[in-house]
Parts: sequence; C-alpha cells; structure tokens
Amino acid sequence: MGRFFQHTELYGVTAPLGGYRIRRGQRAVQGSTYGDQCAAVLDQLREKAAWTPSPLRELALSEGLFVLRRIGGLLRRCCGYRGKMIQRTNAGSAEARWQIREYRFP
Repeated sequence: MGRFFQHTELYGVTAPLGGYRIRRGQRAVQGSTYGDQCAAVLDQLREKAAWTPSPLRELALSEGLFVLRRIGGLLRRCCGYRGKMIQRTNAGSAEARWQIREYRFP
C-alpha cells in the first residue's frame, strides 16, 4: 500500500474517484487496527528514506499555525510539502480543461 509512490509521481484531486462498501470483519472498519498498520508502513518508508520531521513544522501543526493567514503561508513556503494537483478549469464551459498545478500543504 505504501510503495506505490516509489514508482511514479502522485497527484491530488478535488473529487472522489471511488468508494467501497463496509463489511463485517473488514480492516478499514477496525479503525485502530487499520490506522496502526498504516502508521507502521509509513514509519518503515520514512526510515528507509532517512526522513526526519522538521521541528518547526511539528510545532506549527500542533499549535494550528498553518490556518493563520499570514503565518500559514510563510510556514508552508519554508517547511510545508510540495505537491501536484489535477484541477478542472472553466467547468461547464466550452473552454473547460484539466490542468496540473503545484501547491504547498502543511
């Protein structure tokens, strides 16, 4: 589950692309078990990549500073992550098209 991004670049989207049904015994329903497994996979990948969290980013997240207008933008530029998103422009018109745009997130 966590190795997909090692093979290609990932893009965010603003609309749901799929869904699933919940059945008895399904791991996703067992929130803490599923969450613990996801956290373990992320920890393994972080260790493999020698990734360490930014103390400034961790402080900003814990204090909710990313949502503040002026401070949040500055924090995203200095210690946020860069990503790419696919967005539709001019929806509902003849000029509608999909674009890839870069963005920063906490």
